[in-house]
Amino acid sequence: MDIMNYLDDPQVRKALIDKAGENAIAVLQLLRQNLKDEEIAERLGVKVSDVRVALNKLAELGIVYYKRKRDKETGWWQYEWLVDAKKFKSWIDREFNKKYDDLIRRVQEEELYYCPSCGISHTFSFDEAADLFFKCPVCGEGLEVLDEETVLAYKKKRK
Repeated sequence: MDIMNYLDDPQVRKALIDKAGENAIAVLQLLRQNLKDEEIAERLGVKVSDVRVALNKLAELGIVYYKRKRDKETGWWQYEWLVDAKKFKSWIDREFNKKYDDLIRRVQEEELYYCPSCGISHTFSFDEAADLFFKCPVCGEGLEVLDEETVLAYKKKRK
């Protein structure tokens, strides 16, 4: 699967922004081809330092890597950045497996509610659900009790 398809998933987008900052999505979208950090910054209209922060965080996650070349005229090192599609997919799998496992642990410890229409990306404690009159704040549908089976079904569906 093309990594750009993953970037359409709101949960993947949120995870990337949480881990690598607000420029992570835009940077990844440009990396369909090898680009230097300066080229990315120019295309996005942001500071090179902001792009470098995003690239370095994405590199720490194992999602991107660089090839280093010396500029023949200046002698300075230049870095061409690339996406590692296999590692990106592995990162997504690890990230979501951890989230699902954490959610299963929480379901075992407390009563949680979710909206069947919106999914399990937003869960609510009993008190939060009661404050919302057991209605989803996004779509207005009724909230339901979240159980392990439901979490496992979402986890299986995600694969």
